[in-house]
Amino acid sequence: MAKRANLGIYMRTLSQVIDTTEQMGERLNPYFEDVKAQIQGQKELTAEDFATIQKNFHDGVVLYEANAKGLAEVQAPIQVIGMHKLLVAAYRDFYQGCVQMDASLDYQAHSVDQATFEAAEDQQTQAMDKVSSQVQRILRKLM
Repeated sequence: MAKRANLGIYMRTLSQVIDTTEQMGERLNPYFEDVKAQIQGQKELTAEDFATIQKNFHDGVVLYEANAKGLAEVQAPIQVIGMHKLLVAAYRDFYQGCVQMDASLDYQAHSVDQATFEAAEDQQTQAMDKVSSQVQRILRKLM
């Protein structure tokens, strides 16, 4: 017989993923803005800036990968399984956008591939919109 999903564990996992994603986004935003400023010619990033961005973007990618894995592994309550699968797919897409954004920076040459960076930004925005939508749907269904 299949084991029933534990609602408490599911809700804690969902809350932890959302909270840590928001916190990391707040942490990374200044670096994202610095890269955008360089692309727009408003700022010239130094080697030290690139090193700091690399460390922080890497930390974000590691966290987002762990969150994607946690969402994929947690057992969703039966009434939200379909929504949960859409959430997992959207979060994975968000994570891939973060990987792509990190890859758009050449940390050795201190340059940015603008097209890749902007495509990654769009991918992250669209994926996060889907994540938010699915989380809201799940919460409405479970509450």
